[in-house]
Amino acid sequence: MKDYLILVGLPKPVVEMSAGIYQAVSEGETSRTSGDLQKLIGTPTSLEEVVKQTLQS
Repeated sequence: MKDYLILVGLPKPVVEMSAGIYQAVSEGETSRTSGDLQKLIGTPTSLEEVVKQTLQS
């Protein structure tokens, strides 16, 4: 992927940053949630929960 990004003209720092983001996503870094938003706003934030509530209405 890095080679492709360099080939299309992205600067090396952008390539390194992008590769780091892709690596983190592939390792599941973005799949964890804390529940903080739901606590803060007081409503469900997961798609599953929103669909359940909508179907129950």
